[in-house]
Amino acid sequence: IGKQAGIEDLSPEIVYFGDRDQNVRVTWHCRVRRPDGTFQTLSGTREWIEEDEKALLEASIPEWATKTESARRRWWAENWYGRAKKFRLPVTESKARLRAYRQALTLKSKYTPEEAHKPFLVVSTTCTPDTSDIRVLRMLVSGGEQATDLLYGPPAALAAPADDAIDGTCKEHDEPPAGVDPETGELLDEEGEPEGHGPRPETDLEIPRGNYQGRMVSEIARTDPGYCRDLAEATKGNPKWGPVIDEWLRYWHGEGGESDDVIPF
Repeated sequence: IGKQAGIEDLSPEIVYFGDRDQNVRVTWHCRVRRPDGTFQTLSGTREWIEEDEKALLEASIPEWATKTESARRRWWAENWYGRAKKFRLPVTESKARLRAYRQALTLKSKYTPEEAHKPFLVVSTTCTPDTSDIRVLRMLVSGGEQATDLLYGPPAALAAPADDAIDGTCKEHDEPPAGVDPETGELLDEEGEPEGHGPRPETDLEIPRGNYQGRMVSEIARTDPGYCRDLAEATKGNPKWGPVIDEWLRYWHGEGGESDDVIPF
């Protein structure tokens, strides 16, 4: 019932007292949300007093245990030291928690069987802020940012720079490995160009129109070979375009230039 009502448990207070700290007092705290969105804190306290518990056990000794002294000692050891005193803390905690929950739910301590069979409602209040109000929205965003900063720390851009702050370069590898493009990871030839299959063609052309207007055939053959094959088909018979496109397709994608397995920009 408490879970359905949205009751939240708080840390209990546990106090041992008496000449030998034989007694214990537990105060259980919980809270429940009010209709206005605020929380109401409630408490329940129970005590375990050794003398009172002994008196209750004395009154409940069965008849067979009173016939001989040995039977009485055996029953007393099993029911006092083995049960009542051993579990005094969890039993007291449970009773204190039930008292706090009864206050939060406005329940009686006892119900008759007839009352228990009647239907009842459990009401839970959920806070739904009006985010159309800019002030409420600002509060929600601010609360989320504070929680994030508390958990992960302030953003790096806002944090005070340390003496050895990273300046954007790798201290162990200030320069990229030789023969590798630092941006794309491609292997480079001796001239610093991406490495292909065989000798690099000497002739290149600028595409005059279309989606790649102004870009070079060498670049588009690498990133979009399908487009270049269509272009070669469209310019079939033109001695200026066909051989140049074929050479660049073979250079980037091997013999025949049929592979589309490239990563475009």
